[in-house]
Amino acid sequence: MHHFWECPIAKAVREQIDRHLRLLSPATIEGGITRQQLWLVQAPTGCEQAPWDVIAMAALSSMEYGRYCLRAATREQRQQGASTHGQQSRDPVNGLLLTSSTG
Repeated sequence: MHHFWECPIAKAVREQIDRHLRLLSPATIEGGITRQQLWLVQAPTGCEQAPWDVIAMAALSSMEYGRYCLRAATREQRQQGASTHGQQSRDPVNGLLLTSSTG
């Protein structure tokens, strides 16, 4: 569930969808889209199914690509950390300062 719902990338994608759906009709989405609506490609109330098919597939694809990029950045950072013991770097997810220690 984490990769396609609760990770920062998935949350950002969902927030974009929610924001645009609210522009169409403020009453359309109460509390945001649900997992079932996204994962099962079930159009929310007030949204037609055909556009929702495209929106849901694009959202899931974006989440997967974001996850891929995040893993690549994390892997690269680990490799750099292994060659630069004792130096500081930033976590790619939340920007927190990381310190690698030797020993």
